Amino acid sequence: AYEALATETMAVIERTRELLKKGIASGRIHTASLEDNSQDSHDLSDHPSLASLSIAKSVGRLLSDDRALNRLAEPDIETFSTLDVLDKMRTTGLISFDKWLEARTTLRRAGYVYVPPTIEELGLHLSSATIVEGVLVETAELRGIRENVLLARMSGTLQLLAEKPWLDNLMQVVTHVLKRQWS
Repeated sequence: AYEALATETMAVIERTRELLKKGIASGRIHTASLEDNSQDSHDLSDHPSLASLSIAKSVGRLLSDDRALNRLAEPDIETFSTLDVLDKMRTTGLISFDKWLEARTTLRRAGYVYVPPTIEELGLHLSSATIVEGVLVETAELRGIRENVLLARMSGTLQLLAEKPWLDNLMQVVTHVLKRQWS
């Protein structure tokens, strides 16, 4: 299973590289270089992740899956994550609902932390699960959601104040879906 996931991940990386190459060649994607100050300084501001914030200032946008980095971005820098890109691709019709669900499940399986279930996603997965002798039989998708929540808890990155919006959203989604299932 891991070899298949690794192979699939490498294919995605190669397709992304090809798309970036084409975008750069066409002028639709612009790049910026970072100065290499690794020899001169051990200052944390020279770290490529933080240096990317200065590049983001020039374009006004930042695509990063680093939650801490996204929080550090200045208010005038619009930040996006992979989840935001997937949502945009779905709403614009670039990917189907099924592909969107599959991508979210794949992210969870790959260890991407803090993939919040949506009401329609959790509701669909609960509705498609079977009940045997009064016990819900967990599907692979439900397992992925459960394990993702556990991963957030066990990773040491869950900070109550910083992740309060994520926790609040999780509780609202679960509560809403359970109420809908029981009605």
